[in-house]
Amino acid sequence: MGLAKVRRDGNSAVVTIPAKELVQARLAIGDSVTVDVIEETGQVVLTPVSIQPRAKHNIRDVARDVIAEKRRLFERLAAYDRGEMSE
Repeated sequence: MGLAKVRRDGNSAVVTIPAKELVQARLAIGDSVTVDVIEETGQVVLTPVSIQPRAKHNIRDVARDVIAEKRRLFERLAAYDRGEMSE
């Protein structure tokens, strides 16, 4: 069991976890954890959590659909940029 220190960082408290315990807990800098307190004992329990992006669509598929839907507009804009159309 390593010794950790609680210190202030702005309006929050930060606990420094020794490197050995960080490895044993399979944690890395930047990982997300839930913080639970067992009221009867005052023990603090950190549990690693995995946060997955909530993207519902593949960005390539969405871009392909938009381009297909607006193809005539993009073609007109390209022609205008080439000087083939007047305002």
